[in-house]
Amino acid sequence: KTIFILFATLAFTVSAFSQKEKSFRGIITYSTEYKGLSAAQANVMPTEQEIKFYDNRCKLDMNMGGQSMTMLMFGDKKEMYQLIGFTPMGKIALKITEADMKEMSEHKEDVKLTDETKTICGYTCKKAIASHVNDAGETITSEIWYAPELGSSAAMFGLKNVAALDGLFLEFTSTEGAITVKYVAKEVKKGKVKETDFLLPSDYSVKTMEELKQMMGGGSEEE
Repeated sequence: KTIFILFATLAFTVSAFSQKEKSFRGIITYSTEYKGLSAAQANVMPTEQEIKFYDNRCKLDMNMGGQSMTMLMFGDKKEMYQLIGFTPMGKIALKITEADMKEMSEHKEDVKLTDETKTICGYTCKKAIASHVNDAGETITSEIWYAPELGSSAAMFGLKNVAALDGLFLEFTSTEGAITVKYVAKEVKKGKVKETDFLLPSDYSVKTMEELKQMMGGGSEEE
């Protein structure tokens, strides 16, 4: 659970605002910071995160404590894939659709745009505050600095809070209980990304959320 804390914080919300069509092809590298974790948990968390963008597509590769995960997001199709290389069914590409995300999270995200600005990596960023109440009744608050000049957040379809903004995020801080996650862009590099970087690996089989539930013994039951 802790290993994928970023995605527990970010995932499963669709866009709350209309987006301007912009494009960005390149790589953003973030420094990462975690507070409130035990020493053992902190030791497996990455200190840096690279995200690749290609127009309305986004790719994240994470490696923590020997466990790797890749997320591929497709804003035009409103779907994403989580590549999992260690399951009883072998390597799978878990397909997560817009309908799946709505089913997994019914919490409404309150996103407030502000007039505050600051410069990150040479780009003027605007500040937004996002919050929602989780299943435990706790309020989760996020502070996001996004760059309207950089691409469309449609590329980050599926990322909570971020998909509601008109631009890519360059700083993100979220607090849930005693745990705080912070991402700050340290480099924005245009180019060096190809369309083929976003192809699903041929040795991975595509599975739906329903198929995963059945595989885990939690498939739907007929009444």
